Amino acid sequence: MSIEKLEYFYMIARFNSLSQASKELHVSISSLSSSLKSLEQEIGTDLFERHGKKIILSTHGKAILPSVELILAEAKKLNISLNESVDYPSLRVGTSDASFIFEANKYQSRHQNFTIDYRYIPSLDLLNKLSQKEIDFAITSATLDHPKFIQTRLATLELKVAISSYFVKPDGILSAEVLEELPFIFLLDHVEHQVITKKVVKQLTNEPKYIVCPDSLGATKMITEGKGMLLANTFAQELLAIEPVCFVSLPTFPTIHFYLYKNSESENFYFYPEVEKEIQAIFNQTCHTTQMMGSADTGTYYLPKR
Repeated sequence: MSIEKLEYFYMIARFNSLSQASKELHVSISSLSSSLKSLEQEIGTDLFERHGKKIILSTHGKAILPSVELILAEAKKLNISLNESVDYPSLRVGTSDASFIFEANKYQSRHQNFTIDYRYIPSLDLLNKLSQKEIDFAITSATLDHPKFIQTRLATLELKVAISSYFVKPDGILSAEVLEELPFIFLLDHVEHQVITKKVVKQLTNEPKYIVCPDSLGATKMITEGKGMLLANTFAQELLAIEPVCFVSLPTFPTIHFYLYKNSESENFYFYPEVEKEIQAIFNQTCHTTQMMGSADTGTYYLPKR
């Protein structure tokens, strides 16, 4: 149980609001919600009662609040930072790939000495957050150039095109006309996705067409409605494995590299090997799951070579 989780709980209780606590702590609502859920699981009971968007302290929450206030007061006397644990730390891993967080939250961590808090951070902010030690690790497909950063390659994943099955012929071929006319979607706040999309598409068509989408939910809607197609890595392929989406293997078999970056000045350097091992396991598990799903579930098709 970390000081950070108790601080988050205290601020939520103080305002009876996730959004207000988020503003005060300069932490995303999703991170607060995830931290609260983790704390409730550790204690074994709900600490708040949810009434629509409103939350109020439960009976158990009211019972532990005085003890939490006492712990935080003592922690301040000892100059214990929010991210330093009472008995084990909460390590913060930021990534701009929301589909990875979806998979990571399904993974059952077995570590006894620390917890991992996965946070969505727009790719343009990752460098700054890591250099300022607001996160301990960053997962990205971009190359981050900073003298304090340590880079480890996690995986190389194949990219496929997620597209409505409406455009695929009965013989499993996607016509060249569709490739020329249907725009490729790239995500507005995901710089790495924009870069890799433009790089791959230029190899496939002489007159590439693009359409910008604000988030992955909107991209899914565009695909299912036949308004565009999306380059998807292994994580996104499992997330998008719904009707009528299928996946097209490109003739160039493009790939994307994912890296784990760490700030060498982080106080949690000791835990680096174990965190790397856990994140690597998530990559391996997801890749294995996707392979097991096979073409019967997602569909695997090939474009004719140019």
